Amino acid sequence: MPLRLDVPGDGTPPTRLYRRKSLKLTRTRSAQAEPGAKRTKFDAVVALPVPKVPMEILEQIVDFYAEAVLTPNDHQDSKKTAFRSFIKACTLVSKDFRCFILRHFFENISFQNTKHSKALFLYLAQVDLGYRTLGWPAGYSWVRSLSTASFLIRFNTGNLASLTRLQNLAVDFTHSSLVLEIMNLTEMFSAITLPNIVCHLTTMTLTKLPRIDVHLLTSISENFPKLIRLHVSSIEGLDDCCPSCYENSQTRMVHSPVCDLYTDIASLTDAFGSSLIPLKNLTHLFIGFFLSRPDLLDLHINHTVDNTDIKQIFVEAIAACPRCDIYRKITKTNELVASLSLARYLDSLECIGWSSCFISCEAQGSKREGNAIEGYHHTNGTDVLCDGPTTAQSEAQCLDQQWIATSLQHANLTTTLVIARTDEKIRVIRIF
Repeated sequence: MPLRLDVPGDGTPPTRLYRRKSLKLTRTRSAQAEPGAKRTKFDAVVALPVPKVPMEILEQIVDFYAEAVLTPNDHQDSKKTAFRSFIKACTLVSKDFRCFILRHFFENISFQNTKHSKALFLYLAQVDLGYRTLGWPAGYSWVRSLSTASFLIRFNTGNLASLTRLQNLAVDFTHSSLVLEIMNLTEMFSAITLPNIVCHLTTMTLTKLPRIDVHLLTSISENFPKLIRLHVSSIEGLDDCCPSCYENSQTRMVHSPVCDLYTDIASLTDAFGSSLIPLKNLTHLFIGFFLSRPDLLDLHINHTVDNTDIKQIFVEAIAACPRCDIYRKITKTNELVASLSLARYLDSLECIGWSSCFISCEAQGSKREGNAIEGYHHTNGTDVLCDGPTTAQSEAQCLDQQWIATSLQHANLTTTLVIARTDEKIRVIRIF
């Protein structure tokens, strides 16, 4: 039964709160009443109306509580500690409250090893079985968001198929080669492409990918046509612990595909745009590779060979390198042109992001390159580079807070653009 609460606030005697549905809230005569005192209306047991706590408020309270017991660092261990220390006690309140608190706690799950994933899914299976006898959806159906590493997918394909209400999937491809990437993606897609899963999945995030290519995007768009947000990225795989690891990590990924896998920006966007056409609802797209020349990272290392500051060789320092600055304008232009080209293929697209070696000049207060581009819906006209508004507040309103937070995690390696449409033209404006 729902929890019920009565807070008079009018100076009347205190009320009693019972969990049993068969009992009523009552007020009785005070034990300190003197003999012979005048009787009042509170001397007799009086049944009172019991207003309910609005479900929306209770939802918010439980949601805040479930988040508050977690610590930002080491989310996996924090989740286990929070369950033992706080959530488990809440499950003893009542049958209904147990379901309520567990549903919120397991709305977002993650695991980084097989032991943790086995224990997690075993518990969800037990809860699911227990509540199924009551006709309540529980356990697996509580999960709305899943974050995991790619190598764990093969050990949990059966459990992934049970997440019938999954909306947000995030997979980290750390230490995956190109062969392992294809194998892990095949196993993942075979597990979660059931109709009752595909119809709910709206957000997909794949990070540290060895390569982003047509095969990957085609598989995603064909298997998950309901996606609204798609984030695929490789550059998180650049290892900056030392120069040796940094250079080795570059060889394990394709961080700049133009002139490497594709002859120019036009061929890249035509291939990617055609692959993404089935995503009719896609509004937010992030592609995490650089649109600069493929040898820029190596050139920058040569520029800093005599620099004693080891941090100056890494990709984050390219934006401040005076010798690399000659590649800024063409890179920022490529980002605008590529965004406009993809916007022509994807009518629903509102926002697009790219990994970038260069900070936006607008953010630096400079006007060395345009921050907007305008063109027709079809390629029967000339695209025009121009200056957009210095503060694109109206365009930024289409960006939800989750997307902004994700982009700002690597703001110095990210550029984000919004897309405005009229009946004839498309305008792409760089936000940051």
